[in-house]
Amino acid sequence: MKSKYYTTLAAIGIFACAAQADISNIYGGLSDTEAAEIKADAGNLDVVLNPNQTDTSAEAFFKGNGNTIGSLKTSGTPSNWNIAGGKTTIDINQAGSDEFEAFVNNGSMTWAEGTSLDIVNSEGNAATAYVDLGTLSLTSESYSEAHGLNFKTNANVVGTSFSAGLNGYETPAISVSNNSNVDYRVSESTFKNNAIISIEKGSTLNAYEKLNSDRFGINFIVDGTFNYKNSAIDLGKTKITGTFSAQYITFKSGSSKLSGNGVINAAGAIEVGGNSALEISDNASVKLTKETAAVKSRMIIKTTGTLIISAKNALSYEGGLADIFVSDAMDAKLTISADNKFNQLRFNRQDSNEKLTLTVNNGARVYFNSIEFQSYTTNTATLIIKNFAEYSIFFKDISGWDELESVTLSDTEGNTYTKDDLKWIKGNYDGVQGYWLSTVPEPAAYAAVFGALALAFAIYRRRK
Repeated sequence: MKSKYYTTLAAIGIFACAAQADISNIYGGLSDTEAAEIKADAGNLDVVLNPNQTDTSAEAFFKGNGNTIGSLKTSGTPSNWNIAGGKTTIDINQAGSDEFEAFVNNGSMTWAEGTSLDIVNSEGNAATAYVDLGTLSLTSESYSEAHGLNFKTNANVVGTSFSAGLNGYETPAISVSNNSNVDYRVSESTFKNNAIISIEKGSTLNAYEKLNSDRFGINFIVDGTFNYKNSAIDLGKTKITGTFSAQYITFKSGSSKLSGNGVINAAGAIEVGGNSALEISDNASVKLTKETAAVKSRMIIKTTGTLIISAKNALSYEGGLADIFVSDAMDAKLTISADNKFNQLRFNRQDSNEKLTLTVNNGARVYFNSIEFQSYTTNTATLIIKNFAEYSIFFKDISGWDELESVTLSDTEGNTYTKDDLKWIKGNYDGVQGYWLSTVPEPAAYAAVFGALALAFAIYRRRK
């Protein structure tokens, strides 16, 4: 095992001859039935794959068989390195904080289904594994749990191109675990047909270059942290219980879910298009921090989910207004800290007695076209309003207001009100006619109060 950095160029030639005795040279077969096994020879853990000795330009076939080696490199220029047959583990076995070459591919390499490469460090996580993928593709004709690149130690990953996924199967492509930090800088990556990227709790994957996908998007399982340093990313069916950060995020297909401590940080926008849906539940939250007008979104707040919006007009749907769905919500929360307009505030009211807490901060205004209910069952819908200020909540149509079984409101001064205490005042929101929610009594109520006071004063004077 060698550090990625050498002392001098002259030293390379000196060490090259001696190094031959310290490596295992493996020569490829001419077909999959003649594939050479990737394994160490006589304790020499640094393995070099070589072309077939009969035809050095032909495709060279190899297979994994559960062996552990120290490093893996390729030498020569066959038309393709074809790897199949199971798992190979590379253990860099290095203490300290240096970077060591673990895998270097100088050509075009293909892994068949069920083929995986585990990068580990039996000495801990301080050292970094250097991984150069070259041109690497993962193919799969069926689902195989043991598949893909599995980083179980810190790693610096580079390469020309990487692709994963085939034929619509959910295919593991990259995983990061064991409290590892992986920096991924492959020039071009394509994840197609439901390829899966997973990051376990305590681990981090930082992706710097563009991650491409087909119309299905990339499937993510994020229990740890994923940071996308490029611009826009398309997601398929995704589960986030950790933190997912990117500038622009589009959910392309399937039902995606945030749960546990799941957080999406979108510096630009989140789009949930087509038949997709993003469910926010179990204390998860979505944070939108910049204004956008080009987002298609259907946001579903479930159980104890939280949607936090601090950007003006952060959501839209097909060029219009987005819906906010409250579904199976025991304690859902919607917090608005900038002016935002929505289409419907819709309660599902099929599976539970649903409760939504709406908080409007920083003098913001929130607009809804209407309040709707998915079904009229015995289940109830409760709206709790916090931090209320006059002229902060507007509905174009208030016909659904009476269907709310319970409304409680607390204002910025700590006063509390029930549904019967609240009033609607006719007005407009940016030219749209509708109603502002208010705690101020209607003019008729004022007149009644003043009339009662006047009558009391007259009686008092008469007694005088």
